[in-house]
Amino acid sequence: RTPMQWSPDRNAGFSRADPAALYLPPVMSAQYGFETVNVEEQQKSPSSLLNWTRRLITIRNGQAAFGRGTQRFLFPRNRHMLVYLREYEGTAILCVFNLGRTAQAVELELPEFRGRVPVEMFGRTPFPPIGERDYPLTLPGYGWFWFVLAAPDEAPSWHAPIPRYAPDYLTLVARRGLPDLAAGAAAASLAREVLPAWLGAQRWFAGKGSALGQAALNSLAMIENKSGDAFWLAFAEVEPKGGRKARRYFLPLALAEEEAAAGTDLEPFTLARVRSGARLRSLVDASASAGFARALLEAMAAQERRDTRLGRLHFRATPALEPADVEAAPLRLLGVEQSNTSMRLGDRVILKLYRRLDPGVNPEVEIQKFLTRAGFDRIAPLLGTLEWRDANGKPTAMAIACRYLSNQGDGWSFTLDYLGRELEQAALAETHPEAGDENDSRFAVFVSQIANLGRRTAELHRALASDPRVRSFAPAPVSARDRTRRVSEARATLRQACQALRRRLRQMPPQLVTQAKALLALERRALALFDEFSTALDGTEKIRVHGDYHLGQVLVNEGDWFILDFEGEPARTLAARRRKRSPLRDVAGMLRSFDYAAASATRAISGSAGLDPTTLQTAADEWRHASKGAFLDAYFESAAGIPGVSADRGRAERLMRLFMLEKAFYELAYEAANRPAWIGIPLAGALELLHAPQAPSS
Repeated sequence: RTPMQWSPDRNAGFSRADPAALYLPPVMSAQYGFETVNVEEQQKSPSSLLNWTRRLITIRNGQAAFGRGTQRFLFPRNRHMLVYLREYEGTAILCVFNLGRTAQAVELELPEFRGRVPVEMFGRTPFPPIGERDYPLTLPGYGWFWFVLAAPDEAPSWHAPIPRYAPDYLTLVARRGLPDLAAGAAAASLAREVLPAWLGAQRWFAGKGSALGQAALNSLAMIENKSGDAFWLAFAEVEPKGGRKARRYFLPLALAEEEAAAGTDLEPFTLARVRSGARLRSLVDASASAGFARALLEAMAAQERRDTRLGRLHFRATPALEPADVEAAPLRLLGVEQSNTSMRLGDRVILKLYRRLDPGVNPEVEIQKFLTRAGFDRIAPLLGTLEWRDANGKPTAMAIACRYLSNQGDGWSFTLDYLGRELEQAALAETHPEAGDENDSRFAVFVSQIANLGRRTAELHRALASDPRVRSFAPAPVSARDRTRRVSEARATLRQACQALRRRLRQMPPQLVTQAKALLALERRALALFDEFSTALDGTEKIRVHGDYHLGQVLVNEGDWFILDFEGEPARTLAARRRKRSPLRDVAGMLRSFDYAAASATRAISGSAGLDPTTLQTAADEWRHASKGAFLDAYFESAAGIPGVSADRGRAERLMRLFMLEKAFYELAYEAANRPAWIGIPLAGALELLHAPQAPSS
C-alpha cells in the first residue's frame, strides 16, 4: 500500500520512522513528490483536486434528483455531446458533457422549460433564460455542465430581457409619415388602442399592475440628424383609474422599414405598423436607434432651441462635447435601470433618457453641472442636456449626455466577484489571521481600495460644499424645523417597517420569525434612539449630498473610483431629492451596502460550494468590519472642513449610526413588500445596531 502524502513534513507525515526503515520510500519526484502534492497543501487551495472532489460530492448529495429522479436523454444533432435531464419533485437538472477533445457547440430543444434560468451548480452562476428557440451552449474539450433549471427571477443581473409586445400590431395610415401621426385620427388611435398595452410592457413604466384610464400622446417636435433621419419627440400622458394623478413619460418615436424591424431586435420596440401608400413601415421607440442618439447630440452641439406648442426645448452642450462624440458608434442599450433608458455610443458617450418626467430642477443635471465647474474629476464629465420648459418657464429634464468611463464594473458587482473568490478560499483554507493583525489580513488589498473610496467620498462632499455663492449648494445650518422633520421621518420609517414585518410573520422561516419578534420587542428602544436625532443634529450644517449612495453607484477604475448617478432615490419627489442633508447620510448608505454585499456573497457561496456556513460567516464578518473600518478611517481623515461633519469623531459616528439604523428600517420595509427572501439582511442589521451599547454601532 502506498503511504498517504499528508504533509510536506518527514516521510510525508505518514510516519516518524527513519526514512531508510520504511518498506517503500515516499514519492519524491518534482511533480508528484510529497513536498508538492499532499493533503495539507490541497486543503488550503480552493482549486485543488481534493477540494474539487469534496465540492462535487457535496453538490451531488445535495440534489435528490441525481439519485432518485427520472433520467431522460436528449439527442442533439452534435453527436459529440451527451445530454440528459434528471427530474424529481419539481426539480430539473440538465447535464451536458462534451465527449470530444476539442471545443464543441450545441443547441438544445427545451420547450417545456421556456422561461427557466439554467444555474450552473458549482458556482451558482445563472445563464440567460431559456427562450422560444433552441438553447445554445459552447463547451471546451471534455468540458461539462450541471445546471439546475431555476425560476425566471434568478436570471443574471447582466442579462437585460427585452420586453416582448403583442405581434398583432395595429396598422395606421399616415401619408406623410411621422407628421401625420402627430395629430388627427392616427394619433388618437395610437393613444387609445396601442399605448396602454405597450407601456405596460416597459421596464420604466411606473403603472405596472394598475388599471389605466385614459392615455394621450402629446407632440413636442420633430428633429432630424444630418443623414436626414426624422424622429418625433412626444409625451405619453397616462391617467390611472381611480382618480390618481396622471404621469408623463418621454417617448421618442421613429419609423423603420418593415424588413428591418420584423424578426429583429427592433421588434420589441415596435408600437404599430404604418402604411404610407404602398410603403409599410414600423413605428418604433427611437431609443433603439443610433440615428436618434446622433440627432440629440447634434442638436446639443448646435445649442438649438425649439419652440413647440407646449413650450420650448433647450439643447445644451458643454465644452467637453467633441465632434467625434456625435459620430460615435455603435449603439448599445444598457438595460439596467427601472426609470430611465441609457444608451452607450461606442466608447465615448453615455446618453440617458429620463422616461418618467417630473417638472422641476433635476438633481442629477444640477449636480453634474456644479461638480464640473468645481473641477471634481471623479465623475463622468457632462457633455450636454435636453430640457423642456413649459409656458411658465418651469424646467423638465428629458436627457443627459456624459462621457463614457472605461471601468472594471460597478462597485457592487466588483465586490461580489471578489468576495465570491476570497470567502470560498478562506473557508477551504480554514485559516484565520490573529485578531488585530491587520497587516496579515486576507482582505488587505481590497480593504485598501475601500479606504480610497472613503477618501473619494470625502472629496465629493467637500466639492459639493465648495461654493457658498450658489444658493442651492451653499452650506446652511440645520434648523429646529429640520431636526423635527428628521425625527418625524425616522419614526414614520420605523412604524412602516414594523407594520410590514408583522404582516410577513406567518410566511417567514422559524429562524427569521424569532429575529423578527426580537426586533419588534425593541420598537420602543428604536423610537427613543430616533428622538436623539434632534440633539445629534443640533449645531451642525447641511449640504447637498449624493442622496442614494451605495456600491452600485460607483465604478471601479484601475484601483480608483468614479462616482455616478446623482438622481437620488427615484421614489422621492424632486424637491425631496434636492434637499440639503447631513453628508453622514451618504456614509451610512455605503456602510449598509457593505452589509448587503457580505450577506449576498455568503448566501450565494453557501448554496453552491457545500462549505461550512459558520466558517463563511466568520470570514464575511471579518471582511465587513475591516471594510467599514477602513472606509470610515479614510473618510474622517479626509473630512476636515466638510460642513456637517463634526471634528469630534465620536459625535459624528453617533449621528452616522442613527442614519444607518434608519436606513436598515427603510430597507426592511422595502424588502418585506417587494423581496421577502431578502428580509433577513436588514433584519439582522437593525438588530445588530439596536443591541450595540449606548448607540447603534457599525
